[in-house]
Amino acid sequence: MRKYIFMALMALSTLFSVQAEELRGDGEVSGDITIAPQFAYATKHSLAGLGIQAQFYALNNLRIAPEFIMYFKNNNMTAYNADLNVHYIIPKGTINIYPLLGFAYNRYKIEYSDADGKWDEKHDRIGANIGVGTEYPINEMLHFFAEERFQLMKDFNQSVTVLGVRIGF
Repeated sequence: MRKYIFMALMALSTLFSVQAEELRGDGEVSGDITIAPQFAYATKHSLAGLGIQAQFYALNNLRIAPEFIMYFKNNNMTAYNADLNVHYIIPKGTINIYPLLGFAYNRYKIEYSDADGKWDEKHDRIGANIGVGTEYPINEMLHFFAEERFQLMKDFNQSVTVLGVRIGF
C-alpha cells in the first residue's frame, strides 16, 4: 500500500513539475524544485516524526507539495502520513507566508500485549489538510520554514506542526 501511495504522489508531482516556472524576487526560492527534510509533531497521539517534502512550482505563486512523514513509536503506536498539499505564496518583505490546502492519508498501528499474547490493530484515515506556513531565506538556496495545519478526518482530527529547511535546485 505504501509504495502505491508513494508512486501516486510522485506521478502527480511530475505532472505539475512539467508546467513549473522559476520564481524570482525577494525571499523566494530560485528554481523549479525544492526538497525539504522536516520534523513534524502530531497532537492527537503526541507523535513526533521525520519527513521529506518535495515542492514543484506550478505557477508563479502556486506550488504543489507532496510529503511523507514517518512518526516515532510512542505508547505502542507507530504511524506514517502521506500528504499532497497546494501552497499559495504571498511575499511579505523578506519572508513568505502561504495558506495550504490538501489531501491527507494517515495510517496508525497500535500494538497490544497481554497474557494471551500480542496483537495489533491498524487504522487508515483519508482526509483534508488546511493550514498556514511561513518561510525565511537563509541564503538563495536554503529557506527555513514552519507550517501549522489541521487535519480533518473521519473520527480523527489533529493539529500537525512541521519545521524544516527547503533546499532549492
